[in-house]
Amino acid sequence: MEFFSFIGIASPVIIIGIIVFFVIALVQEGKTAGRGEAVKGAFLHAVSLVMLAFIVVSVIYLLQLGLRSWVFTKAQDPYHYISPPPTLYLSSDKATSGPVLYGCSEKCEFSDVDKEQLKSWKESYQEWKKDQSGTSSVTLQRKRNLVNASSFLIVALPLYWWFFFVMLQKEAKKARDQGQKPGPLRSVYFYLVAFSGLIGVVVSAALLVNTGLNAALKIDEDKSQPRPELTVPQIDRNGVKSVINCAEKCSFTAEDKRLAEAWLADYDQWQKNNVTTFPPPSSSQTSLANNIPILVVTLPLFLLHFLIIRRESAMETIPGAPTTSSTS
Repeated sequence: MEFFSFIGIASPVIIIGIIVFFVIALVQEGKTAGRGEAVKGAFLHAVSLVMLAFIVVSVIYLLQLGLRSWVFTKAQDPYHYISPPPTLYLSSDKATSGPVLYGCSEKCEFSDVDKEQLKSWKESYQEWKKDQSGTSSVTLQRKRNLVNASSFLIVALPLYWWFFFVMLQKEAKKARDQGQKPGPLRSVYFYLVAFSGLIGVVVSAALLVNTGLNAALKIDEDKSQPRPELTVPQIDRNGVKSVINCAEKCSFTAEDKRLAEAWLADYDQWQKNNVTTFPPPSSSQTSLANNIPILVVTLPLFLLHFLIIRRESAMETIPGAPTTSSTS
């Protein structure tokens, strides 16, 4: 799953949260603080919630990526498949049920259509080699998702710090200093984040316990069999072999022949990599890699927000309670 797909997990919480904030702001706080202050408070809390969601999802994704790369290396990786080098397909007027392979023993057998195909193939193959950049597409895709998640984290962190820790905390301290109770937006914000964190804790913990019980009781053990060796259809090679066979008769350049020979080597390496590089995935390691980061992030998220709002609620009911600002 790519990061931009993964980040969609937070969308329902964000949408519900924003709707709740604006409804409460306009209906409840608008009665006492005025519509302008209510809209301002809704805006600050909504932005804080969105930035926090980006931070949480980014951190979870980065932790999962790190665990898959260095700890649970047998966890199922959606990017284990390496794309093969592009294949050269040739057309032939000859009645044959098998693959097309030109020998060019007497003359060039490449038609004009074949030569156009060859031209397109060279461009595609060179682009494929450029994309590989000396590394597998798995490593490349992991780096791309690392950059994507880190980019959201770098942008969201300072925005969350500014809107929540600077502006909202300042407003809350000002209200307490004036002997006023924090508005309902603050309570809804903290309880909504705590509730979302609790859901993440329950789901991830349950799945981890399930994985542990399955392992302890030897239920649903990993019975993954090694993947069968990939077979490369002969037609996939014959187009490129035809370039080598016909290089002299068709006046192909030395670069054309070199590309064809390089393609054969790259194709062999692709086949070898897909069979030996990636071990059969482990369902237990996949579960651990997916759920440990969720538990690690959502547990402190739940505890922090729940305890803060409970403490503030208790302070409001205790006569003469101190009005020192709390931090989150």
